[in-house]
Amino acid sequence: MSLQNLVTSTEWTLVASGFQFTEGPLWHPDGYLVFSDIPADTIYRLESDHTCSPWRRPSGHANGLTCTPDGRLVACEHGNRRVSITAADGTITAAAETCQGKKFNSPNDCAVRSDGTIFFTDPDYGLGGRPREIDAKGVYRVKPGGEAVLLAGDFDKPNGIALLRDGGFLLAHLGNDEGGVFRLQRDGQVRPWLLQADGVDLPPTNFVVEDTAGRFWVTVSTRLKPRALGYRRSCNDGFIVRVDARGAAIVADGLGYTNEVAVHPSGRWLYVNETFARRLSRFALHDDGSLGTKQVITEFGPGTFPDGLAFDEEGTACPLYPSDAADAPLTVD
Repeated sequence: MSLQNLVTSTEWTLVASGFQFTEGPLWHPDGYLVFSDIPADTIYRLESDHTCSPWRRPSGHANGLTCTPDGRLVACEHGNRRVSITAADGTITAAAETCQGKKFNSPNDCAVRSDGTIFFTDPDYGLGGRPREIDAKGVYRVKPGGEAVLLAGDFDKPNGIALLRDGGFLLAHLGNDEGGVFRLQRDGQVRPWLLQADGVDLPPTNFVVEDTAGRFWVTVSTRLKPRALGYRRSCNDGFIVRVDARGAAIVADGLGYTNEVAVHPSGRWLYVNETFARRLSRFALHDDGSLGTKQVITEFGPGTFPDGLAFDEEGTACPLYPSDAADAPLTVD
């Protein structure tokens, strides 16, 4: 079963609602969607008939989700300050709870290598006033049955983490004032990977992804400082950077708080969530990496802010958004 089974038309379809703050959408290899509702302390399961039910509650206020090679669910738990693994029978074990005897801050996002090694980020977003025990806001590695090892701890707010084909990682630095993209090597060394585009220093950087052609797409939500000044619909200074053999170039500008981007499986379209402009847009993607004119796919109502965005191999999108009224997963061809 694929995400296509969730789609009954080519129009946007509300398939579930009534949530508080959704995160971590993951298409499970067993054929269903799971996602986190952080304040509700629940991981939900969405079936092909659009029925939605709690999959794990309490979830430890889980955020980012992924799977091990054998299909067990890995969850970054803000509340329990750990990374857990849930087996098919519901058995929960801790993959990482401490580093050198000290509790983590609030694990946020994770990636798993083919040998089962888990990598995760640990900012302080989810501490909720609890005292920090670890000075670092870092990136960690934990091998199956092993202890967590700090790979890099000099980030301000490490957020999303993406595994590269060669076993390394790229990390977008969504700092208070500084941005950029950093490369985490397999040996744990961290090196700047992209600090400028078109000769301009990158502001706090939101997202980075590699496409099948080997190009990288990087988003900057706003040039405003502090970044919170961009949390409004009139914000229109976000941009997208393309990185390829020619270097780094700003290829789309004037966007409404640029968040996640995704290249359609056909390779012909680049989709982008403009979060505080409350719209999903796309650009035609040409063979040379240039973009066509922006097309607005859909605009969301007041209080609805598109965030996560992904496609399956059949070209079906399943974005998630946090909403003041009700968070909901959506599907679209």
